[in-house]
Amino acid sequence: MSKDPVELLFTYLKERVELAKGRLITFRPAQVINVAVKRGEIVVDGRDIKLRKLNKKIRDVCETLCEFGLLTVVKRCSRGKVYGFSRGSIMYNILSICDDRILRCVIEKVREYMKNPKNFEEQGRNLASELVMCVESKVGCWGKSL
Repeated sequence: MSKDPVELLFTYLKERVELAKGRLITFRPAQVINVAVKRGEIVVDGRDIKLRKLNKKIRDVCETLCEFGLLTVVKRCSRGKVYGFSRGSIMYNILSICDDRILRCVIEKVREYMKNPKNFEEQGRNLASELVMCVESKVGCWGKSL
């Protein structure tokens, strides 16, 4: 596998924001994996157990983003949770403004949090505010009119 779950998730969400027509963007972690397989970012050999582990890691990232209000659980069904965010939300604004350079910074902040969440809590840092500061420092302000 070539990419980590945070990078797969954010590239998928960035693409969904660019193609969005409605007010709500929804997805399941399995959809992120399916798109990555179609793009060739992940190579699958038959029935791959690694995909289940990757699905779990993507779910963990989504749950972490939900804790900070960047994503919401839209509904729960037999296939798992459906996550989403709307236009005007912090996540939508981050993804709509970001170019590849800024997106790398955002991905690194989320990776840093996922590796050691206690470090963030001990320093009194919040992931959502860190992401907003990361984007503001690169863009100068929110850039586009929100």
